[in-house]
Amino acid sequence: PAPLPPSAERGEPLGLRSEMPRGLALLPALLASLAAQAGASGDRSAADACKCLNWKELYEAQRVLCGEGLELYEIIKPRTNLSLLESAFSHVPLGFTYYEFCQSFFKRMDNSHCVNVAMHPYGTQDWTAEQWCYVSSKCADLNGGQPVSQKESYPQSLHWLAWV
Repeated sequence: PAPLPPSAERGEPLGLRSEMPRGLALLPALLASLAAQAGASGDRSAADACKCLNWKELYEAQRVLCGEGLELYEIIKPRTNLSLLESAFSHVPLGFTYYEFCQSFFKRMDNSHCVNVAMHPYGTQDWTAEQWCYVSSKCADLNGGQPVSQKESYPQSLHWLAWV
């Protein structure tokens, strides 16, 4: 992976938005549509802030690293996130598993769809049966999600480790 730019170059902070299971994954689009019909620009901008962001664009711009959210939850459970340093170097201990989850799946998703928190049997009722995505930090309703903190980049002296 390429070295992580300083936090000032990473763009605005992000949040993780939890979504309802499968059938309601279009909730942000529905909210934006209702706000547009109401004609209230303030409501529309609030709904727009809660739309899921494009996965591929976020990773390519290095606004987020694979693992800062719930991308690797299936592998690292019960933990729900990794620090910036752990995310930056998670490819080392995880090897091919990191490649499958991050390189082959998340970083190739050129869309704004929600994804499942975890693989689960049909009928699971806990939070692992829900879906999530990255949204703008301007989203006031994370629906049970959490903000992704605007972290400092890891020390310049450690950038060589990203190539290990």
